[in-house]
Amino acid sequence: MRHFVRILAVILLAATSCSKDDSIIYGYEGFGTVSGTNIILDDGITAIVRNIQCDDSYVECDRILIFCDLLMKEGPDTYGINLRDWKKVLKKPCLVASEVTDWEAVGDDPVNLVQGWTGSEFLNMELNFSFKAGSETSHFINLVYDDVASDADTLRFTIRHNGYGESYPDIPEEEAVLGRAYTSFPVTSLIPEGQDKIAVKISWKWHKYKDGRVLPDTEIRSTIGSIHR
Repeated sequence: MRHFVRILAVILLAATSCSKDDSIIYGYEGFGTVSGTNIILDDGITAIVRNIQCDDSYVECDRILIFCDLLMKEGPDTYGINLRDWKKVLKKPCLVASEVTDWEAVGDDPVNLVQGWTGSEFLNMELNFSFKAGSETSHFINLVYDDVASDADTLRFTIRHNGYGESYPDIPEEEAVLGRAYTSFPVTSLIPEGQDKIAVKISWKWHKYKDGRVLPDTEIRSTIGSIHR
């Protein structure tokens, strides 16, 4: 991944038709926290759902990733939205390496960081991992904060995955399916006192590739970015 923090792209379209359209920004996406039927986005916008083109069960979630159109401004940092789609986001605290007593439970199965974003107090990530086709086994994802190796210059994290024996190469390649998960881990409280910004290094274990094929062999990958208060 070239950039650790991806700036969420929006496209501002000018009105070119006489037909009524209250949208001012199309194709907006962002992570946020559900508050009733509203969504408090990580960039500070309060999104009021005025139209919805998808399942409305997002109200049962805590964190979600939304895909929407912004409608007219309704107040300070408040907009109505046309909610086109949403994805549930796993929210949980980081594990602290020195406090882990059962690393086998944390797991060490392959997991891949596809993209990462920072927003509000969170480190948000899109992850890939393999699972057994047709299985209902829940996989376990964690972000482990290495409190021993971290210092005032860099916070170090490792993404860990426990597939409970149902992740490639523990299962045959023909039974494996590539899954996707979105996660939010609160991390800004780990920034040392007196600092507003710090470098972050994230590592994970993922498969090697050869001739377009995913191999059972793995390698350690990493990326470096930064987080802000």
